[in-house]
Amino acid sequence: MFFLVPTILLLAAALSFGLGQLVPARQIGFGAALMMLISVGILGIAPLATPDEPPIVMLLLGTVQASLTPGLLANERALALTLLGSGGLMLLSLAAAIAPGVRGFGAIFGWALICLTAAVMSLAAPPFSLVHPLAWTVMTLSGYAMFQASGVTTGTAVAPETPALLPRGLITGLLASLLVAAAILAPGTLIEDGSLSMWPALVLLLVAAFAFAGSPPLAGGRNEAFAFPAPLATLIYGLAMPVAGLNWFLQVISALPILPNRWAIAIALLGTLGMLGCAAAALATRRLRPLLALMLTFQVAAIVVSIGLAGPLAALAAPGQLVSLMLSGVIGATAVASFERMTGSDDVTVPGLALPRLVGVTWLVAGALALGLPPLWGFWPRLWLFQAIQEQYPWLLALVIASMVLMVLALLVPLARLWGQGKERTGSGMSLVERLLLAMAGAPVVLLGLIPTLVWEPWLATLTFAPVDFPVSFGAQLATGIAGGVLIVLALMLARRPIARTLERDLDEELTFLTAEGLGTVLQPLAHLSNPTQGWQTIWRALQGVSQGLRFVLGFFEQRYYLLGMLAALLTIMLLMAQ
Repeated sequence: MFFLVPTILLLAAALSFGLGQLVPARQIGFGAALMMLISVGILGIAPLATPDEPPIVMLLLGTVQASLTPGLLANERALALTLLGSGGLMLLSLAAAIAPGVRGFGAIFGWALICLTAAVMSLAAPPFSLVHPLAWTVMTLSGYAMFQASGVTTGTAVAPETPALLPRGLITGLLASLLVAAAILAPGTLIEDGSLSMWPALVLLLVAAFAFAGSPPLAGGRNEAFAFPAPLATLIYGLAMPVAGLNWFLQVISALPILPNRWAIAIALLGTLGMLGCAAAALATRRLRPLLALMLTFQVAAIVVSIGLAGPLAALAAPGQLVSLMLSGVIGATAVASFERMTGSDDVTVPGLALPRLVGVTWLVAGALALGLPPLWGFWPRLWLFQAIQEQYPWLLALVIASMVLMVLALLVPLARLWGQGKERTGSGMSLVERLLLAMAGAPVVLLGLIPTLVWEPWLATLTFAPVDFPVSFGAQLATGIAGGVLIVLALMLARRPIARTLERDLDEELTFLTAEGLGTVLQPLAHLSNPTQGWQTIWRALQGVSQGLRFVLGFFEQRYYLLGMLAALLTIMLLMAQ
């Protein structure tokens, strides 16, 4: 029954391509979103697979095979349900953003359905199956094709003159697929006599997973995608690729023997530095699309920290944060899309903005979910992460908390603009579809945050290395609910206070910068930890300067050496003739 889901999605993709010129794109988008919701229902009632059930072998190459399990395990089904549900909401947002009579954009929804189908199929594949590199390649190419079908030709918000063909993201995804295929097809096996025998192959797997999921410092390719509409970029780089890459790496870690302590520390430290880099880069960002990208990358880095930890709490924290990542991406993309629809830009530094406060509420929920604040679901996996760090590597806790404080400052600055100022509002408010998206994505976030035991038996208890009992008491749930209520009341009280200053300034007044803006400028070296592209470019320019200097030095002595060589050759010929 599980294979009925990809069949429905692929048929819907074929119809999207075929009817693209005949049916308005909005109707195609609504139909694609409906198919996604139907797939969620089918997957919810499909029978679960058992761990000892043999996989279905589709291709056999020596000892390597391309295989799929007959169904999904309980933990994989939870991720697939969240992925398909979030993907359906993003398709609904895309359809609502297109004018009613526009045709010719059905290919966007067709490629999106193919990408999500490949992501779901990767969840059903064993960790060392050749299905993974194939699915990763399909996701990369379909995401690239979806961006091209959108018709957007401008570059990033930072460099609008750069063509936005996403070559960096395309190359990164394809290279990650090749690395996975090379590691799987490498001669020999990763495990012999209960120990790791091929460390180079494991390094290839680690690099491939980080590059494909967009984890720092290999997150440069995904940032370019956010020059496109936020729902498009979030669908690929906030839902499909992180789920496929990180869940696969979790499967590999579970299948391998326990990693040595130095490897675990290296993975956890790499994720911690990535969180710091993302927070520092977000402080200097005042455009919502790059800020949304950094917020999602920040959560990916937090999941990497969980992967580097051992124990039952870390086993719950990693998939819990993965679900939180998908839901915060949906809500954050909704806020960005609503802001752009009302203002025509994603720049929050434009003076005189006065938006409906529901836009600010949407951004506030997305940020609170990313930071792990109560009473939302993101609080519990972040709490388990803190407890696991405190038990194993307490020295990492200060760095993680520092990165979260910096990210709080980065998300608060645009919130002041998004919350709404003055009595006159720009635009007529959030559309019905945007309100529906906020309600459908926000309801499970609040419900699971208040009652996390709802997902214990059907999901968390089935995870590998999960604790015997749910590590949350009733008193902790009650205290979390009270703390969340206090935070909501404080936020409402602050929001209702009158504005004490105006954004306009006198002509004779010197321009001043907010503390967060100045801090973001000072911390720019830390921002290179999340995307070291600028650092590599600086090193490359320095090497070019050294090369030019050596060329000048060699050019100065070039003629002398030439004459000396001619003289030596002449003397040699004369001696030979004399003999």
